[in-house]
Amino acid sequence: MRLKPLTKNQRSVLSLLNSGLLQAGVAQRLNVSRPYINQITKNLETLGLIKKRKSTHFYDLSSEGKSLLSGRSTADEFTPARLHNFKKKYRIVSSTGEPYTHKEVRDPKTMAVSQVPDKRVHYNSSWKMRGPIRHKFWYPGSAGTPSVTVDFHIRTLVIYVDKHQNILARTVEEATALGWLAVQKARDAWVRDQHLFNVEFAVEEIGTPIGKPHAGFLMKQADPVIKEVVENDGDVGYADYWVDKSPENEVGKGFCEAETAQPENMTRLGRGIQTIEAIQPEMFAELEKIGPLTSEVHSVLAHIQGGLPIQNQVNQLIIMFGKMLEQQHVIIEKLSGAGVLPKTEEPGQTTLFS
Repeated sequence: MRLKPLTKNQRSVLSLLNSGLLQAGVAQRLNVSRPYINQITKNLETLGLIKKRKSTHFYDLSSEGKSLLSGRSTADEFTPARLHNFKKKYRIVSSTGEPYTHKEVRDPKTMAVSQVPDKRVHYNSSWKMRGPIRHKFWYPGSAGTPSVTVDFHIRTLVIYVDKHQNILARTVEEATALGWLAVQKARDAWVRDQHLFNVEFAVEEIGTPIGKPHAGFLMKQADPVIKEVVENDGDVGYADYWVDKSPENEVGKGFCEAETAQPENMTRLGRGIQTIEAIQPEMFAELEKIGPLTSEVHSVLAHIQGGLPIQNQVNQLIIMFGKMLEQQHVIIEKLSGAGVLPKTEEPGQTTLFS
C-alpha cells in the first residue's frame, strides 16, 4: 500500500518534530493550538511515520516518514542546519550610570534593607576580572527562536546567541537573518529595560560581528556524509567542513554534527543530508558496486590522453558507457525489488518519487 502525499500542515509538523521540537514547541512555531498538533502527531504515529523516542517526548522519523518529507514540495520544510556563533560587540556611546541589576527588599521583621537580583531587567549574574565589575543579562527564546545573552563590559555590550540553540527556518539565509535579528532585539530590549529603571544608555545601532556564524547538521557518526568528512579531513569536494562530536553529551552516543562556515556549503550539505535521510541502507550497499567503474573511467581517460586513434577512443567510450548503463539497470532493478525505489509504472500512473 502506498501512502498518500502529506498535507501542508502534516509536512510542517513532521519537519518540525524532525528538527527536535516538542509538540508544544511545534504549536508555538506554527501559531496553532497544542491539541491540534497533538491530533496531527497521533495521526502521523498511527501511519507509522514517527515513533516516540524511549523515555522522552521527542520523536524519530521512520524511513517512510523521511521519504514523504523529501517528496516533491519543499516549500514547507525547515532546513536541518543549526546555525550558531552569532556574536556582536556594541560600543556604549554614553550612559547616566551603572546598569540596574538589583532591587531593594525590606525584611518585615527586622526592617533591614537588602538587595536581590531583579529579574525584571533579565539580570543573570556578575563577575570581576580586571577593573570594574561586569554583568550578564539573559533573554529567553521561544520555539524555533534562540535565547540570547547580553554581557555588559564597561564601555561595550557583547551580545550572542546561546549555545545549543535551534533557529528554525526554511532556508539557511532565513536562519542567518533570524540569528542576527535575535541579537539586535536583545540589544534593543536591554536598552529599553534599563530606561524603565531610569538608567539611560546610548548604544550604537549596528555593532561589529566578532563571531562567524556556521551551521551544524545533527547526524549519526555512521552516516556516509560523516564518514566522508572524517576520512578526507573535511575535503568532500567543497572546502571548510569539520565534525563536532560534542552533541554526544546532549543527544546520545554516536551522534555528532557536520559543520561548515560557508553559506553555499550549508545549502549543499543540507540538501545532501535531506536526500540521504530518505535513502535506506540497502541503497548504499548497491551503490558501492559502482566502485569498479571508477577505475574503468580512469583507464579510458588514460587511453584517450595517451593519443589513441579516434576510432579506438570512441570504442573505449562505448564500452565504458555500456558497462555504466548495465550497472545502473541492475542497481535500479535490485532497489525496486527491495522496495527502496518505486517499481517502474505503466503510463498514466503517478508516483511520489517523480
